[in-house]
Amino acid sequence: MDSKLMQAQNKLLSIIVVTYKQQNYLYQTLESILMQDYARIELIIADDGTPELDVKKIEKYIINNNNGNIIRFLILYDGKNRGTVKNINRALPLVKGQFIKIIGGDDTYFDYRVFSKEIAFLNSHKNLYGAVSKCQQCDAFMKPIKDARVEKSNNAISKVLSMTYDQSRRYITNNDIFPIAVQATIFTRDYYNDVGGCDEDYMVIDDSPTVLKILKNHNRFGFLDIYSVNHRSNIGVSASKEMFSPKRLKYYKDVITYDRKEIKKNPNVYGRKYCRYIPKVNEYIYLMALGKQKNKNKSYFVYATAKYMPALLYYCLHNYKKVTHRFGMNKKNESFNFNNSIQL
Repeated sequence: MDSKLMQAQNKLLSIIVVTYKQQNYLYQTLESILMQDYARIELIIADDGTPELDVKKIEKYIINNNNGNIIRFLILYDGKNRGTVKNINRALPLVKGQFIKIIGGDDTYFDYRVFSKEIAFLNSHKNLYGAVSKCQQCDAFMKPIKDARVEKSNNAISKVLSMTYDQSRRYITNNDIFPIAVQATIFTRDYYNDVGGCDEDYMVIDDSPTVLKILKNHNRFGFLDIYSVNHRSNIGVSASKEMFSPKRLKYYKDVITYDRKEIKKNPNVYGRKYCRYIPKVNEYIYLMALGKQKNKNKSYFVYATAKYMPALLYYCLHNYKKVTHRFGMNKKNESFNFNNSIQL
């Protein structure tokens, strides 16, 4: 090992694994961390109140499979459900590393060299807050799947980071992509010292508000052209095949908050019609899910649909392929999610 690489490996990297009811996947996530060739890793598992989490089993797994690169590990578990945002924020003050990564307990790192490549990149670009790399989309069994939208997003990372704040938000929205994934980003401690943690106006949505911060500081983020994360699709709070799922009420409420804080305030970025109608579509989705939770009668749903019909028509006309797929008329796009307007 050359002297520069040895010096780079001396810097501590902190990994925050965010979990909630993900015991079936967590050990795959941990395995992808423990297998890394980077020498100094701090591992913090922040659980958001999983019922009867077996902390001792997790501790034993880490100890038995530590290859000598886990310098310190900590499991945060007290049985309380705070929501994803507060769960991340309670872990951030505890990290000791100069570099920080966050991953969900259902995703894995792409290969054993991810951390070394990311930190080598940041060590050669001293002024950066962090680096963004690519995601590989996988099925529930972590088998890679082809997803044109994900690859289109990966290919746009460098372009988006070269744009102004307004240009990047407009480009992402107009092209219906999500090029920056938090789990595929490595941050320096300076980023969190200067910019702060996750926005606690939200409960479960941590990624979109964080992406806004990255775009605002785009000149301090670099693009590292590697796949760094295997993302398990159709898993988690924002993925569900059930339309208007009551289980997603917190997510739907966060989308309304995002509309209030970001979309409605920026018609110059998103367009006046978009800013007028998309928040109403999201209000409708929230009210329909709330109605299902409260077992409202048929007249409730009919009235809500009639009230929001202009917004729904706007959405359908501008998302024809997605809508036809949602109702079984188009089978090409397998990653469709009706409530996609949280994307920038």
